Amino acid sequence: MILEITEQNSFAGRPNGSIEMLKAAGVRFAFDDVGSAYSHLEHIDVIRPQFLKISKQFGIDFERDATKEKIVRNIIGLAADFGCATILEGVETKATLDAARELGIPMLQGYLFGRPSEASTWTG
Repeated sequence: MILEITEQNSFAGRPNGSIEMLKAAGVRFAFDDVGSAYSHLEHIDVIRPQFLKISKQFGIDFERDATKEKIVRNIIGLAADFGCATILEGVETKATLDAARELGIPMLQGYLFGRPSEASTWTG
């Protein structure tokens, strides 16, 4: 199970021992929308998430924008420094897919792969 920590709210103080209890139970953590709002990077050393999800505001067409590309590259480096896998949000075109693959981003998310849908519509 992966628990995604979103950017919607800030933490009140430091995360406590519940993080370790969840990890001991096999829960892994992902920081969502890294680079925007409350991306919780101040807690990266305490929580040690397994995944950093790069915000779609930087993922969409990042290959066409030098500033976005620098931010994406820096988050990839940060993730590597902390032993996290990187997930790029906002992959909407083949060009973005190709650029992400060229950077070695292992996981991708975006409308290129499918639109959000109700779980009841899934097959498998």
